[in-house]
Amino acid sequence: MLYHVVEQVLSGDVDAFREVIDEFGESIRAFLASHLDDPFIIEDLAQETFIAAYENLKKFEPDGNMSWWLKGIARNKLLLHFRETYRHQEALKDLKIEMLNEPQILSESAENASEIDRMRVCLEKLPQHLKTVITARYLQHEKVMVISQRIGTSVNAISSLLFRGRKQLKTCIDASK
Repeated sequence: MLYHVVEQVLSGDVDAFREVIDEFGESIRAFLASHLDDPFIIEDLAQETFIAAYENLKKFEPDGNMSWWLKGIARNKLLLHFRETYRHQEALKDLKIEMLNEPQILSESAENASEIDRMRVCLEKLPQHLKTVITARYLQHEKVMVISQRIGTSVNAISSLLFRGRKQLKTCIDASK
């Protein structure tokens, strides 16, 4: 369909790629919007999709479906976004939990100090077995395998306890706001 455009771009006519963006921009944004709510992130991922498509245009097979190819790139960008967002959120959770013993780091911020106080109170309310694994993992920085060996249970059991402990901490913190 747009084979002539692909040839033009590969021959050095950078502006010809605008035709690809005009043709598929709306459908790529619609695809992304079906998975995201934030219009700024949708636009960023759409732009990243077209940049990646432009940079990899020589890999596009002339008899292939451009729409499917672009949606595949958009899907990969979307999955990468979700992974990065998840990692960022998990890192923030870990940081907050680690700061339970070091509130002086955040003493300049009353909101963060009160959040740390809530976390400390909620940690104390946890059942002992959950408090033990949460403390070992996040305050003493022990690896899950080390905790499982010390306690004498499986790695999966420790992971499950950590999950339940984090969930109970979150519920308690949310309730205390």
